[in-house]
Amino acid sequence: MNILVLEDNGSVSVTLGRALNTEGHQILAANGINDANHHWSQRTTVPIHAMIIDLNMRCDGLTDLQQKDSRDGLLTGWIWLRDTVLAHVPDIRNRVMFYSDYLSDLERYVPAPEYAGIRRFAKSDSSSARDLLRYLHSMSPHVAPQLEARNDSQIHKLP
Repeated sequence: MNILVLEDNGSVSVTLGRALNTEGHQILAANGINDANHHWSQRTTVPIHAMIIDLNMRCDGLTDLQQKDSRDGLLTGWIWLRDTVLAHVPDIRNRVMFYSDYLSDLERYVPAPEYAGIRRFAKSDSSSARDLLRYLHSMSPHVAPQLEARNDSQIHKLP
């Protein structure tokens, strides 16, 4: 499965990418909005089956209005997803996961119906990385072999 990972923290990207690669997934790494826009524009030749998105990151690649909506970067990942992806392909939301420590800000500033159907995992929760991988595994049971057997050592290293 091709997974777009929009994450600006290099150590999280690398560790998460390793765990996902071990499961047989292809990672489309995006360390910012410009990279995410590139992968999104290529989706007809390299399809995106799922997305893992951090919320808080630089606003580079957003319009002035989007930057304001992002609350100066606090919700950048959400704004990109809302305006670039969900505006055109709303049925992808059940294959999108937020992996962020800013979930409470999303809940505070964005009405729940707008992000309904999107799974949310807190980076600060020690079991959330494992839960995220299990959720991906449930989406693609034919792609990923036994999660616990192959990834426990990498999962524990995820921040």
